[in-house]
Amino acid sequence: MGNSYRTWIRTTWAIAALSAVALLAMIVLSRLRIDWQAHWFYLFFSIPALLFCAIFLPVLYYYRKKYEKGLSELVGGKYLAHWQYDPDEWNRFVEREWGRTKKKAAWYPIGILGGVIVLGYVFKGWGVDEFKVILPWIFGLAVFAALTMLYIGQRAYRRGLEKVGEVFIGESAVQFGATYFTWDSFGTKLGKVELLKGDQLILQFEIRQISRYGSRSSEIRVPVPRDRIDEAEKLVQRFSQ
Repeated sequence: MGNSYRTWIRTTWAIAALSAVALLAMIVLSRLRIDWQAHWFYLFFSIPALLFCAIFLPVLYYYRKKYEKGLSELVGGKYLAHWQYDPDEWNRFVEREWGRTKKKAAWYPIGILGGVIVLGYVFKGWGVDEFKVILPWIFGLAVFAALTMLYIGQRAYRRGLEKVGEVFIGESAVQFGATYFTWDSFGTKLGKVELLKGDQLILQFEIRQISRYGSRSSEIRVPVPRDRIDEAEKLVQRFSQ
């Protein structure tokens, strides 16, 4: 999460710099009495992009500072639970999660394609010609999303094998491995927290992101050490109140 903020900040600054160069070029062309309006790039890119960066950068810096403060407090002792794992327990979890990611990525393009076909027939009455145009694009985007999912999952898998992880669970955040998750941010809230039984007990947090177009959910899956099952059950009760 912290790396994500740094990446977004650097990207936004790069866009701002390019926008400033484009705006400067527009001014220079105007001073030289060259018709800059014929170059739509200067008009439609530079000014809106600069305005966007001016609004977006303070927001990014604010949430990065909040992230750093929350992480520091959590690992500094302000937690509800702190779990560590033995290597065998941790490696079984890492292998299982990588297997889940591969299955999910394999089915993702098929599921997206099937959903588009159903919606097309039910709500739009699309015919064969419409499907010939839209389906290759949809399928291509779905394959790209699946490959991205695999890439991110493989990186997490490799990092997981390099070092035995630990977890800090707080009132509004979870520090798990090398990643910090929080539901104390704009448009985000905690959903269901439950214990998933199986070969290895999993404490799963549902994180809901709410926007003007609806909401979507993601999960944080934390393995429960064999000697912390009672503690995990108490956490479920606490977060369910």
